[in-house]
Amino acid sequence: MSMTIEELMASPHAGLPERTYALCVAQKLVAETQALEERRHALRVSTAAAGGDAGSDEAPASSRPRRATDRPDPELGPLEERLKELYFEMEKHTGSLLLRGIEIGEWRRWVQANPPRMEEREGGEPTLSRVDDYATYGVCDADALLEDLGRFAAAWNGAALTPTQWQWLRSKASPGDLLEMCRWVVQMHESKGARAPLSPRPSSTTTPDETA
Repeated sequence: MSMTIEELMASPHAGLPERTYALCVAQKLVAETQALEERRHALRVSTAAAGGDAGSDEAPASSRPRRATDRPDPELGPLEERLKELYFEMEKHTGSLLLRGIEIGEWRRWVQANPPRMEEREGGEPTLSRVDDYATYGVCDADALLEDLGRFAAAWNGAALTPTQWQWLRSKASPGDLLEMCRWVVQMHESKGARAPLSPRPSSTTTPDETA
């Protein structure tokens, strides 16, 4: 049964929409990890190809089962160990950023003050800005939202964020992460919230045999 309005007003769970974003601030580690993952993939493909029979009509070595005689490239071992170290360090430098919405009236006023931009493309036809289309679904000016993201950044790993702390996080976040946060902020305010499933009830169209 649903709570009364008085109970809801007293509940700590009732409030503005929120989203939790996993953010890694160690961009050097991310870059090294991506480079090593690409190198690992290339070595595995090379090893598999070298195990095939040259000139045969068989399927590529990479698509056949691995044989006991196939030996991994000696570079793979140290590479895998370094990747484990990187994954561990990246996990330590990744936290949960809590994004919290604002009152609907305040949000609508903000959107009206920062409308999406138009740009000219081939043929001179004005069309919606690409970055606004991607980062805000065409709802508002993406650059304005980027500048105002701190308004929605509420906490890091459960601890309230100060403006100075947010500015530091913002300076270490990748541009892609910041744009993705913009998308999440728009979703919080423009999409329907999640609803708890209702208790199952017999359908009015259910036949007697189905309820027996």
